[in-house]
Amino acid sequence: MIAPRVPPVSSIACTIVDPAALRVFGTLRASFPNSIRGVELMGRAGFDSSRNPVTSFVSLCIAFHSLNQALIGTGWQAERSGGTPGHHYRLSPVNPSRGGQ
Repeated sequence: MIAPRVPPVSSIACTIVDPAALRVFGTLRASFPNSIRGVELMGRAGFDSSRNPVTSFVSLCIAFHSLNQALIGTGWQAERSGGTPGHHYRLSPVNPSRGGQ
């Protein structure tokens, strides 16, 4: 079985309005096929979670939503295992049988 290829940043960049969402995409893409903890994702994507963890996490959530909006129709989605910074985040192919796009 051939592993799916994540879309290149250049193909998604034109559809992402939020620069934070583009940084989140780049970080998740670099981590693919593995997941990354939210705390680590915030740090790598440039959110200052050490100074203001609540604002950083809210910003991550907004960027995550913007990223998923940009990924509609690409066959990819950003997923998270739960709703806290300790949960895992990753890119994955859309699985229509699980309610994907």
